[in-house]
Amino acid sequence: MSVSWALFMVVGAIAAQAGDPAAAPSAPLPAPAPGLIGLAAGTPIELEIAEPLSSKTSKIDAMFAIRVLSPVMAEGKVVIPAGTPGQGQVVHAAKATGLGKAGELILAARFLDCGGTRIALRGFRLGGAGRDHAGKLIAATAVGGLIAMPLMFVSGGQSIVPAGTHATARLSAAVDLAPAAAGGCVAPPAGAPAVSVQP
Repeated sequence: MSVSWALFMVVGAIAAQAGDPAAAPSAPLPAPAPGLIGLAAGTPIELEIAEPLSSKTSKIDAMFAIRVLSPVMAEGKVVIPAGTPGQGQVVHAAKATGLGKAGELILAARFLDCGGTRIALRGFRLGGAGRDHAGKLIAATAVGGLIAMPLMFVSGGQSIVPAGTHATARLSAAVDLAPAAAGGCVAPPAGAPAVSVQP
């Protein structure tokens, strides 16, 4: 066996153990119970950040409010309505310094609150851009399912994410939900994926 082929086999095995979607075999989802609608893991959720965040004032591990921006539809019905609340978490925050180091924020989407039940989220990404204190646009990049920002700033610039900033996340696992009622998201049955707060 050549060295290159052996290396390929080792990399493939590591990818499979890590849960690489390309390496893992796809299995059909079980049919949801009558009256429920299944949402697959990875279903995209359009969100907005409901409160301002700043590298100057945000604290590591602090939770912040998010809410669903656009209703999630399945089988022609609203399953997760717009306005459904949730929570994100500040994974890292560092103030700008007088030595020219820009402020830093790393954020993660954690869960939606669906009728009192937490539905875990992953893969948080800003849909737009935040601004530094001088109004300069800053980009966000996905790192390990989190938001890492900023990359470059003017000297002393703080990283700021205004309330109303759009973002996207995905469901961490498949979940079965009833069509949304007038009062909002209907809690999933027992056994639905719970929140994970691990970065």
